[in-house]
Amino acid sequence: MLAAFMVFLSIGFLNSAKERFYFGKLVLLFLILILILNISGYINIATSIFSEVDIANMERYRQLHLLLEDINLFGNGLGATLPGSVRDIERPYGFELSYVNIVHKFGLISFFLFYYYLYTVVKIYKEFKRNDIQKKYIYMSLGLMCYLFPAIGNPILYSPQSVIMHVIALFLLRPECKIEKKN
Repeated sequence: MLAAFMVFLSIGFLNSAKERFYFGKLVLLFLILILILNISGYINIATSIFSEVDIANMERYRQLHLLLEDINLFGNGLGATLPGSVRDIERPYGFELSYVNIVHKFGLISFFLFYYYLYTVVKIYKEFKRNDIQKKYIYMSLGLMCYLFPAIGNPILYSPQSVIMHVIALFLLRPECKIEKKN
């Protein structure tokens, strides 16, 4: 639900960024989305997303403290576990906080990984502003990259599906998708 919320908000931001009074329209879009969430009963996503009293978040905050205490400059390696914390007995190296887990595993090298995510999101925005690539490919790329939002608290960042979605998003932004200009 968080990913869907971010898709609609991002599409609204991209569409309104080219218009004259985009800030007002963006605020209106945000208020409409909040109203839809309230009517549908999903408003708790927005109000308790980082709540410390939420049962799922309690474990995430516990993992956050343990991960932050164990981070070092060069990382701890791919199979690193945390003493006193086991999320899954079969895979004790995985944690719900994907981004902090990457820093825990790779240390400084993790910034290269974050760069690739940032590069793709910035490329989507630049291509939208440039108006060379067909909008449907930009919107599909944006939708494919929305797994980055629920990955904040779920171990999906490097799942095979997420990696494939990232590759497809980059594929849709390639020069072959550009709009053909007629002379």
